[in-house]
Formats: sequence, C-alpha cells, structure tokens
Amino acid sequence: MTWLWIGNARPEHARAVVALDRATAHSAWPADRLRAACEAGADVDVPGDAPADAPAGAPGHVLVASVDGSPLGFLLYSQVLDEVSILKLAVDPGHRRRGIARELLDHLRALAADGHVRRLLLEVSVANRPALGLYDGAGFTVDGRRPGYYSGDSEPEDALLMSLSLGDAR
Repeated sequence: MTWLWIGNARPEHARAVVALDRATAHSAWPADRLRAACEAGADVDVPGDAPADAPAGAPGHVLVASVDGSPLGFLLYSQVLDEVSILKLAVDPGHRRRGIARELLDHLRALAADGHVRRLLLEVSVANRPALGLYDGAGFTVDGRRPGYYSGDSEPEDALLMSLSLGDAR
C-alpha cells in the first residue's frame, strides 16, 4: 500500500464514508449524520448516540484514512469532558488486515493524549473477532457486557464494553 493519510474528514469524503459505513456488519449510521460530519470538517451533533451521561448535542468527529484521496476507512468518535467514545470504526472490506484500523486508533490515541482525555471507550460485538483482536492488541480491557445489544436480521449478540486508560488528564 502507498502512503496512508489520516485526518479530519472533509466534504469530499462524505460519499465514501457513507458507503464504507454501509459495507460494515453492524449498525449503519444515518447517512445524513455522516455526511454532515464530513461536510463540517470535524463536528456534528450526535444526540442520543453519545454516552448516557453526555450533555445533549455532544460533538461527533470523523477521522478518515485514505490513499491517493480515496477513503479506505473511518473512525467516528465523540468526546465528553475527559472521555472519548469510539462510535464506529470501519475499513473497506477489500483493504482489511493491512493495519488501517490500527492506524486510525493510534491517530485517535495521539490526539487524545495531546488533549485532556483520560480514557477511550467503545463497545463491540462478542462475535466480531477481528475487532476484539484489534482492541485487545491496542491495550483495551473489558469493563462489562450488554446482553442482546446488537440485533437485526440475525440472532441478538452481546456487546462488550471496553476501555483504554490514557492516564491523568493534564
């Protein structure tokens, strides 16, 4: 793979980010929300999708990983005070297992470390073995379980709640 660029989504990324979201297994985000996040260049309100204790309208951010201007993955996240929740991490099916998801995670971790973030949070299906391996390898630990959290056309799947401590906020 040639040089991988990672940065805030821009308006020209919107269509590809929505397509990448649709190509993944769980919980596609509303297309208008993803487009708005990309078109805003960083922020979009994601009320109801932020952690339960988040104030209404917690901002959402999209990081994009692209090669030669073509997005191959994205990471949607929300920050509330000193915690960042990873809401969605998706990589094009044809480009998986090449380190793109890890690069997106590492980029977010670096951004968080430069800010006042103490912890990264996420939830993931117990059946999503590649994601579990990614998060475990990145140092995330399991904090809890939500029975039957993921549902749809198939049997309900439990979600694991995971976190990564970044230390004390500065």
